[in-house]
Amino acid sequence: AAGFVAGRRLVAQVGRLVAQKDFPTFLRAAALVAQAVPDVDFLVVGDGALRPALEAEVRTLGLEDRVRFTGLRHDVPALLAGVDVLTLTSTFEGMPNAVLEAMATGAVTVATDVGGCAELIVPGETGFLVPPRAPAAVAEVVIGVLRDPALGRRLAVAARRRLETEFSIEQLARRTEAAYEELLRARLPDEQVVAAA
Repeated sequence: AAGFVAGRRLVAQVGRLVAQKDFPTFLRAAALVAQAVPDVDFLVVGDGALRPALEAEVRTLGLEDRVRFTGLRHDVPALLAGVDVLTLTSTFEGMPNAVLEAMATGAVTVATDVGGCAELIVPGETGFLVPPRAPAAVAEVVIGVLRDPALGRRLAVAARRRLETEFSIEQLARRTEAAYEELLRARLPDEQVVAAA
């Protein structure tokens, strides 16, 4: 997949190549993982203004043979189906689509504990949360997952189950409806909420 030799495992990060996504942390973690796990390669999926600087960082880290820049892809879920670990090293986030896509396709997620990541990931059960700007913490968790395939499978199954039960369209619609009802209650007297329902 993605121009690598078959049989090698993949760690990917998906997103615009902008400061918010902190790809330098991903690449520094990749260098640590590459030293510890010989059969793994890395994908940078996305495009943006920082691509030349990130390509230079790859050369500085000596990872030219282990990192591929895919550019912008419109088949991210299909791509993630061939990935073992998805990292997300953002310094801030909303509700990250890449994490949802990884949960749906079986890639284990290692994400920074920012924004909606903590809502999606139950640490140690459906993925892992790490501090922002901490390449060693990212690498340690990724190495742990790669060295324990049974753990990876268990996390992937639990993540997909959580996605299907907690984040289905029906569940999200119910949560949205409940949030609106709560807002109405806060603004209107009780009898008006009943009338509006």
